[in-house]
Amino acid sequence: LTAKLTRQQLLDMWLPLSSNFRLLPASLTPVTDRSPVRRSAILDRGEEVQLAPGMGVVSELGVVGIIVDSGSGWSRVQLADDPGFVIPFWDEDKSRGLLSGSLTKGEARVKMRIDPLEFSKNELLYTNGSGGVFPANVFLGSVVEPRVPIRDSVILLPGPLDVSREVLIFVPVEAENPK
Repeated sequence: LTAKLTRQQLLDMWLPLSSNFRLLPASLTPVTDRSPVRRSAILDRGEEVQLAPGMGVVSELGVVGIIVDSGSGWSRVQLADDPGFVIPFWDEDKSRGLLSGSLTKGEARVKMRIDPLEFSKNELLYTNGSGGVFPANVFLGSVVEPRVPIRDSVILLPGPLDVSREVLIFVPVEAENPK
């Protein structure tokens, strides 16, 4: 396991990828969901710092999840291994697809491929930057079992996701209107 990074170390790490985002630090605490297959966590910040559903959350290891609800002083995060989590990705050859969480904790599956896509063992997957939630090239996971059909491949997420830690939220920066 890696040593836990301070907020400043996290900011320094992710700053090069954040040109269209403001980085906002927060503390993440996993919570037990009523459904045994759902995986979520709570952040210690919310609407008071403009957090809103659809914003991406990362740790020093990569993608953690997406904010799905927020209020004053809190936000709920859908963790990346939640079966309802879906995110566009690309592999090392820039072939694209959609990744979703899984019924197995810490894993993901290919939901759909957009480009011709074949996996090899230990291949790395990254966000492709589409959708405005994460910038391109944030680590998503690695292929531990390539299979045919590709949707049966096993992808290990950057984990563990269900531990308390410092995280960063990618807050999209609105483009200024030219005058």
